[in-house]
Amino acid sequence: MTRGSRSTDRLLARLTECRNQYRRDVTTDKLALLRLLKGATLRQPAQITQLHDALLFVRAFPDNPRVLEAAREGLATIATKVRRLPASARAKLGDSAIAGTSSRHTFEAPIARWLSEKFPRDADIDWSAVSNARGLEFLMALVVLRPEQDGLENSGLSAREWLRRAKGAAAGSDLAWLIRQLSRVRTLRSMGFALYDHLEIPVVWRLQDTSGASARNELKVNRFYFRNGLRRLPRHPQQLIAKALPRIELVDGKRARRILDVTRSALTARCREVYALAHANPDEVYLADLGEGVALAVYGVIPQQRLSLESNYGYLLLSNGVPIGYGGVTPLYRQANTGVNLFESFRGSEAAFLWAQTLRAFRTLFGVHRFVVNPFQFGADNTEAIASGAFWLYYRLGFRPVDAELSRVAAREWAKVRLARGYRTSAATLRRLAGDDLELVLPGARRSDRFPEPWLAALALRASEELAKAGRSDRHADASAVAARVARALGVRNRERWSRAEREAFVALAPVMALLNLNTLSVRSRGRVVALMRAKGHAQERGYARAAARDRVVLPALMAVARKSP
Repeated sequence: MTRGSRSTDRLLARLTECRNQYRRDVTTDKLALLRLLKGATLRQPAQITQLHDALLFVRAFPDNPRVLEAAREGLATIATKVRRLPASARAKLGDSAIAGTSSRHTFEAPIARWLSEKFPRDADIDWSAVSNARGLEFLMALVVLRPEQDGLENSGLSAREWLRRAKGAAAGSDLAWLIRQLSRVRTLRSMGFALYDHLEIPVVWRLQDTSGASARNELKVNRFYFRNGLRRLPRHPQQLIAKALPRIELVDGKRARRILDVTRSALTARCREVYALAHANPDEVYLADLGEGVALAVYGVIPQQRLSLESNYGYLLLSNGVPIGYGGVTPLYRQANTGVNLFESFRGSEAAFLWAQTLRAFRTLFGVHRFVVNPFQFGADNTEAIASGAFWLYYRLGFRPVDAELSRVAAREWAKVRLARGYRTSAATLRRLAGDDLELVLPGARRSDRFPEPWLAALALRASEELAKAGRSDRHADASAVAARVARALGVRNRERWSRAEREAFVALAPVMALLNLNTLSVRSRGRVVALMRAKGHAQERGYARAAARDRVVLPALMAVARKSP
């Protein structure tokens, strides 16, 4: 290692150390380091990663306007620093969201479509990673015209060669051309995209120094917030979480679409996926103010892709417009399953406080009293969560293992963490603690409010049995027959006057509602069941989630059915 490289390493180490400190002398130091590193030549991928992470952190949590501007100027040099690396070194920076690198993944069809529309030249089929060429040929057969058919099937050309012939001089990548063809024929669209997902077509996104890279991907803010420190959890975080968050707005139009684009770029460039993002609803995007320049964007799912009983939302955390973390939340009845994922660049920030604020926003939006986190989020088959000690982030907020024995293990281990300075829980213990769900119970919650996830599968199987009993010629006819029977039991007439999404929601929920003895319900209770089913098809699903949280008839009855199911 050269003397210059050692000097650069020292500068990077000092910037990493002081990026989340805000004393006056440290701020002066920080500004000097940012200016020195702006023109530094970095010869190792690890150096670029370290600088990129520190710059993003400072950009999101700046001390003052001069530090903010220095961080922005430094981020603007990242793509040039990456281009100066040899190709083999650049390859080590893959999937990092850094400008000048590439992200490779098998994205869902809606995300691939978004990529091909927003970045038609930069996102392409990763031909070197295609393992199912025959399947790709079958997908292309959906868009081939009759005079071309023999050329695709009998010419001996590979799928890539045929696509290049068919594409001709059309602008954009192979991926953009293929997605465009699949999108144009409405009758083939759903089948084509379903096949696309099944084939798991590898995609490479070459991140230019544009809005797709993390250095440029940001949401415009009206003003920047400058820090003199990072916030810590209060002594009793449950009290904070239970308190309503006052500033949450439903965003519409161009602003909502921009929030979704920023979210897609943040996750896709890092090869992360959230179901709600693939099927995001631009008519349901909320923006919550978490204080000190931090915002939480929560987005719903389009009506035709919603879950049966649960609601499904994704979210993005932003600080001064910079994406810093993401996740999902599925409210049902009075509980919500959720989890938090902070991007690696922002470890060492106010993660615990922001997670408490995020749960507070969910409590305000959906009216839930209990939060459940599945084991994957804090360690089960998740080496990243084990390495970061994610279990303790949840524990500090008041989450506890549902399993009584694991709860005792956690309590003993927490005592060691608090008493022994520098003590770290072993990976083996963290894996053991990831053997069951964690839950946070807020004041007012009852044990009977819990809706265990296995019950959803039990109800779905019982719904299949209800559909089979209809005995019609096909599954859609079965569903229509069950919906008609449920409508009669509930006294519903003239569904034709409802919106299309409401009608489809009623049909989707009918096989589940058919499990209940609807004829015994009072007229008032029947009306509430109908209102709940219609709400599932409203433009914003939040109304359904809140109605389910207030429900005292339908969900308890369904839990009783699930409890008795084999």
